Amino acid sequence: MNQLEARECPICGRRLTEPPSSRGRIADVAYYSCPHCGQYGLTRQAAVGLVRLDLSHDSQGRRAPAFAYAVRRMQMGQQEWPLVDRETAERIIDSAVLPSVKEQADNLIRWLGDNLFSPGETESVSDET
Repeated sequence: MNQLEARECPICGRRLTEPPSSRGRIADVAYYSCPHCGQYGLTRQAAVGLVRLDLSHDSQGRRAPAFAYAVRRMQMGQQEWPLVDRETAERIIDSAVLPSVKEQADNLIRWLGDNLFSPGETESVSDET
């Protein structure tokens, strides 16, 4: 299947919020918008590598979440969508780990600060947030 015909995120397998798109002159890159992994670009070579690794069906169930977390972190403070090429994907797969409980708590506090506008305000949180 062509990258631009995908309906599911190649990292986590969730349904994309919009169909993949291409930008500029680089035909080898598809840009994805996933509710879990965020917004990122993926080269065709990296996508083929992810399919071969079958991130969503690894025995311990940690590869896809760790990869998604690494891609999410690449987006912090960036205006441009991060681009994941084959080398970057291999580096993430070799070294990505899930965040510690302390880091998860810090991320939650940071997220609340970014999404709440005044003290006492509430926000609904789901696994898609």
